[in-house]
Amino acid sequence: MTRPGTLLLVNGRIWAGEAGSSGERATALAVSGGRILELGETAEIRSAYKGFDEVDCGGRTVVPGLIDGHNHVVRGGATWGRDLDLSGCASREEFLAAVTAATGAARPGEWVAAVGGWHPSA
Repeated sequence: MTRPGTLLLVNGRIWAGEAGSSGERATALAVSGGRILELGETAEIRSAYKGFDEVDCGGRTVVPGLIDGHNHVVRGGATWGRDLDLSGCASREEFLAAVTAATGAARPGEWVAAVGGWHPSA
């Protein structure tokens, strides 16, 4: 039976935030109550924290504590499917053609919102 609020992340690459720290070599992480308990190797963490829920990271990198508060939920929801995506433009000419087409299709006074970036070196 698992204990509420407990979690093991195993078989990962756990980054502790400091170059040369033991966390860079850790493959597992134990968490309880929203707090990191310990970093270590998968076998030792599993042994020390029996009964925790477990997630197999499959070799992926884990950055504990990273929370990305950057999102565009409201804007994305309001204009979904109408934004001009410029990320696929392979040249200046394609970029200008996409912008010209979008502005030509817009009603007078209507904004053209662009998502995805374009850079002339792309």
